[in-house]
Amino acid sequence: MGKRYYCEYCDRAFLDNVSARRKHLASSVHQQQRDSWYDKFKSKQQKLEEQLKKPRVCRYYLQQGSCTFGQACRYRHMTDAEIERTKSEIKQDEFLKQRDSINNNEVSVENWLKLNRSSQRKNMPATIDTPYSEQPENTAFLQVIPEGLLSLPTIPPSLRPPPNEGWLQLDKIDWG
Repeated sequence: MGKRYYCEYCDRAFLDNVSARRKHLASSVHQQQRDSWYDKFKSKQQKLEEQLKKPRVCRYYLQQGSCTFGQACRYRHMTDAEIERTKSEIKQDEFLKQRDSINNNEVSVENWLKLNRSSQRKNMPATIDTPYSEQPENTAFLQVIPEGLLSLPTIPPSLRPPPNEGWLQLDKIDWG
């Protein structure tokens, strides 16, 4: 009977000779199965980028919930709502990853300052020396301090976040 070749992607076995193997490897079924296997290991960002390259949503996918072309379809298999949800999930994952890296590292003022300054440089046109009162409102998320850092007894008051209710307004005091 001879040796048999087993394709793990397709879960099929056939006679192991050069022409049968070439024919199988060139078949669309094998290529779809191989692509679906490797799609399992792609990140959300990679999947989103692939979908955004395609011009519009596949009408078969919208009507039936599936498409006969699968991953080979030249149209998107994500609706606009799914794309927005995926983008927000990616942003949330990045934020959590960044937060976890801070919490897993040694909690120190130096680590927090380094991270905070680098994120401010990316997201703010102003310099680091911009006073808190002059910072744009959309940078409020940059003022997040890790829980472990606030519990340190040696954190200087200048590094603590402003109170939620704002600073106390004292009457005019004559200092002499």
